[in-house]
Amino acid sequence: MTVIPIFLGAGNYFFRQTNGYLSFSLGGTYNDELFSGSTQSFKSGEAFGDLHFEYSLLKDINIVSEVLAFPSLTESGRFRSAVKTDLTVNFSAHFRTGLGFMLNTDSKPPITSSKSDYIINLKLGWKL
Repeated sequence: MTVIPIFLGAGNYFFRQTNGYLSFSLGGTYNDELFSGSTQSFKSGEAFGDLHFEYSLLKDINIVSEVLAFPSLTESGRFRSAVKTDLTVNFSAHFRTGLGFMLNTDSKPPITSSKSDYIINLKLGWKL
């Protein structure tokens, strides 16, 4: 699948502290999607809302959660959403690991596919 999105929006913080923040953003997006095995391009316009939470526990544990909503402006009744959460643990100044989960939903996918999918990822990081 190839997606060419164009986003335009603005946001602000509900609160900000030294160990975390909660923010939101609103705006619009234009998508041009080309799915594997299909020659037809699907174009759509959507509004979006984003709620983003990031928090550091005990200096070495970070939690990031995000909820995104995409009501369609060009396709009646279509609504997409994404929920993701990541947990990262810093074991030293140079090594970290993490676990992430993401759930995507689409009320009217443009091709015959599942209305939801998920991603689970394991992260290993090294920085100099």
